[in-house]
Amino acid sequence: MSSNPRFETRPTAVAALVLVLAALGAGPLAAQSVQGDPTDLDFAIVNATTGEPTPVSRMTIAYLRNRPLEILDFEPKGAEFVAPGVPIKDVGQYIITVWKDDVPYWWSKRGRELTAGPVTLHVFDTTRSTDGVRITGLNVVLRHQESLLAVEMMLQVENTGAPQQTVFDDHGTFRVAFPRDAAQIEATYRRGPEPTPIDTRLTGDRLSLAVPLTPGGNQIQIKASVPWREGLIVPVGASLDIAEWSLLTAPEGLEVEALELEAGATDVPGFARFTGPSLNADRNFELRLQFKAGPAPTTEDVFTRGTPAADAGADRKGEGGGVGVLPFVFGGVLIIIVIAAAARRRG
Repeated sequence: MSSNPRFETRPTAVAALVLVLAALGAGPLAAQSVQGDPTDLDFAIVNATTGEPTPVSRMTIAYLRNRPLEILDFEPKGAEFVAPGVPIKDVGQYIITVWKDDVPYWWSKRGRELTAGPVTLHVFDTTRSTDGVRITGLNVVLRHQESLLAVEMMLQVENTGAPQQTVFDDHGTFRVAFPRDAAQIEATYRRGPEPTPIDTRLTGDRLSLAVPLTPGGNQIQIKASVPWREGLIVPVGASLDIAEWSLLTAPEGLEVEALELEAGATDVPGFARFTGPSLNADRNFELRLQFKAGPAPTTEDVFTRGTPAADAGADRKGEGGGVGVLPFVFGGVLIIIVIAAAARRRG
């Protein structure tokens, strides 16, 4: 008999406790596993511009969990090829990326789609011509932050050129008007599961963007900071036509002087909203800024607030979607109940 019966446990209580702990551990481990059956996957690449088979320089396959986890990176040979021994789960979600002419193309596929048979992927020829390309929407956000002006731009660029081709120039696909003294410039475009960095070069008041513009819509975001001074001029314009654009400013003391700028209502708290005229290519619209002390500026990212995830990462209902806190809370309650029951039996 135990010399300390207060801490004596029964086999049934121990077994129940072990089962609870096992159940708690199994959920996270199963959700985080990327192991699948090694499978040879058949692919065929087609040039959508010409309708002909075409080779690509690189392919990667990533398992989509909370973030893409790369499981294959290789150089295919020819337009039809086999990706060997890829660990695939039928219900898993995967991101396929191939490169043609240094341009990446993405697809989101379930495991069952990859194993069902040859997977055909379409890419495009590349051109430097911007015929048929225009900016359908431009949102500019200006925030006065003590000695700096934070500048953000979100561009919606539409490529409707015919025949369908990706517009890309590694020296600069197109240019946007930008403050001359801008620093800490970060530019990204969003077509894959995560934002992809863009190479930029600021020359005078023109910022060159070496970004691939695939047929259809393209989303680009630019962030930078500019040393503040009274009368600072922020230009708006591009080497492409701009169909429409708007301006958000904060805080309340930041004043904008410009012709043809109309004040409007805003659903973003703490910001004033304006709309400007459509702009032809290479036409600059100048915003002259003054600041009078007012409420503290907001630091909220108005572009990502409430923005849905990219298509490739939007469906998180399959495996790898993460484990919620509820199973741990429930498991903790069960452990307490088991221990309490064991204590009552000993009593």
